[in-house]
Formats: sequence, C-alpha cells, structure tokens
Amino acid sequence: MKFSIILAALASTSMALVTTRVPKGYTVVPMTYRGVITEGGDEVELSGTIEDVHQQIKRLNPDFNVTQSLEAREADAEVHRILQKRNKSNLLCDIEGDHSETATYTWITKGIQYLLALDGVCKVGAGPGTCARISCSYDSGIYLCNDNAWEIEPKCSYLATYAEDIMTQCYDGMYINGQEFDTDNYNVIVAGDLC
Repeated sequence: MKFSIILAALASTSMALVTTRVPKGYTVVPMTYRGVITEGGDEVELSGTIEDVHQQIKRLNPDFNVTQSLEAREADAEVHRILQKRNKSNLLCDIEGDHSETATYTWITKGIQYLLALDGVCKVGAGPGTCARISCSYDSGIYLCNDNAWEIEPKCSYLATYAEDIMTQCYDGMYINGQEFDTDNYNVIVAGDLC
C-alpha cells in the first residue's frame, strides 16, 4: 500500500510538470491503474500513463510479458467491443481548440496495445471536467475525461475500443484527431500531445 502511495505521489509530481492539450475548462490529473499484476496476486494501484504503468509493473514483476498478456486479453477486448457498444454515444473527428493537434497512427496503435494488455481499470478522479492522460508517446496521446461528480474506473481494455473507434472513423491516411462520448458521462480523446 505504501509503495502505491509513493508511486502516486511521484506520478502526480511529474504530471504537474507536463504540458498537455486538453479542452478548455478541463483539468488534468494522473491516471491510476488498479489491477492484479501477478497470477493469483493482490491488486495494486499504480499511477501515470499506461506506458508508465507497464514500466512500474516490470519493476515489480520482471516476468510480466506484454505480448503474452496482450494475446490473453484479446478475447476479453472482443467481448467488450460487442457488449459495450450500446454505451457509446457520439464520435467527433477533427475536434477544434486546444486538442486540435493530430496524433500519429502508429503510436496510438501502440497505446491501444498497452491498454489491451492489462486486465485492470483506469481510474480518473471526480469531475466535471477532469481528464487523465492514459497513454502518450511520440506526441500522440489518449485521454479519459470524466464529466461526472464522482470518480470513474472503466476497464483499460474497454477504453482501448474507444481509441480504436476514433482511429477507424477519423484516420486521414496519416494522422488522427477525435473524441468519442459514453452514455455514462465520460469521453475518450485521441489527439496530438506533448510527450
């Protein structure tokens, strides 16, 4: 428990130093991952982007293999795609404003793979207007934005399906920029970012 508190404190310190592109009126907070990282083990909480979380998991469990975990989770992700489509409401491409920068297809695909590889939840604090950068590499980011007055914690693999939808609908042959909304009052943004 103390270890996860220390990790959360370090991640929140590093997030405060990061410049991000989120919609006006939104606040960026660290994403917290909660899940089991060893077979039969206890749940842990780790903070940062999903890429940061993978590095923390490797330090705690050197035997963790992203590729094997991804293969094991692909069937679970397909179930999410089928069962949870009903919660998705509106998808926008080429969003304007602070999030109008575009992301690169290759790096968003990598972020999606990281999200699919973990069986836990991606938590973001109470809103409205609270976003957590759940993935970011090579100036390509995925955000989870919460407009509820309470914390939310959707499965990371389910959030990956939103980013996949945005890639499918908003990819222009090179870049991606979009936002998909959920009927549970949160949304996922894929856009260029500073990372």
